[in-house]
Amino acid sequence: EPEPEPEPEPEPEPEPVAVAPVPVPAKVAVTRPGQGRITISSIPRSEVYVDGKLIKSTPLFKHDVPAGARSIELKTNKGQTHSFKLDVRNGADIHKVWSFNDGKFVGN
Repeated sequence: EPEPEPEPEPEPEPEPVAVAPVPVPAKVAVTRPGQGRITISSIPRSEVYVDGKLIKSTPLFKHDVPAGARSIELKTNKGQTHSFKLDVRNGADIHKVWSFNDGKFVGN
């Protein structure tokens, strides 16, 4: 008597493909309710980026931003850059002056 045909193996479930995590751009920021103001200057002058978006050259005066963790980047026309985070609370009025010459915040 002929051997019965073996049952075909069921197709294995496709393995879920591990998708490489998409690098999250630095501009993704935590937002809290409300907004605050930031005033940013630099020596020498630089362009001010808030959460990856160019706002204007320094001095940036009383610029409204959403409350939360903001990513700030300063770029001079000589290619110097300085990045830092600001935790902006609702109603905050933050002043920062960065000296590229001294490599630190100066003033207040």
